[in-house]
Amino acid sequence: MLLFINEADGDLYCASVYVRYALAGAVVVELIDTGQAADEKPQAAVERLCKDVRDDVMTRLEQRGVARVERSKLLGIFPRKRYVITDPVTAGEVRTAVTDVLRGGRAPDERTGALISLLHAVRAVHKVIDGNPREMNPRAKQIAAGDWANGAVRTASKAVEAALMQHVRAATSVSFG
Repeated sequence: MLLFINEADGDLYCASVYVRYALAGAVVVELIDTGQAADEKPQAAVERLCKDVRDDVMTRLEQRGVARVERSKLLGIFPRKRYVITDPVTAGEVRTAVTDVLRGGRAPDERTGALISLLHAVRAVHKVIDGNPREMNPRAKQIAAGDWANGAVRTASKAVEAALMQHVRAATSVSFG
């Protein structure tokens, strides 16, 4: 979640739907790694988790003192959420680690590789990390396909991509139906 927050204005760097799918993928990785994954298929788990995952993750970040949500009304009518990083050191460490790996400064470890794989799955690398998309996106693709990734990361990344594509198809068919 920290990678998606624009510290300058508290908005998200990309559409909420992409954030939800990436976060749901991260939860699926964690469930698979810890052996808590039920008999549910990963794509179904991603779709199920998408509904509340952003609020759940923000609650955990608030409890740890890393970030908080400020709720307000836009024009006194429309609900608005602003995300505030309260621990810039932690957020900076995550962003720096991901940026260093994407720019080839170091090899991915399990954590940064998983983050990059999930960012790649929702096509958000160039939106959340400063740099040349023509260099970073192929590097992210290479990392996502790399040998470092355990089965949980690969499974979750593929599930996120499939669930997101299904979401896009459903939205498109409703729009053009």
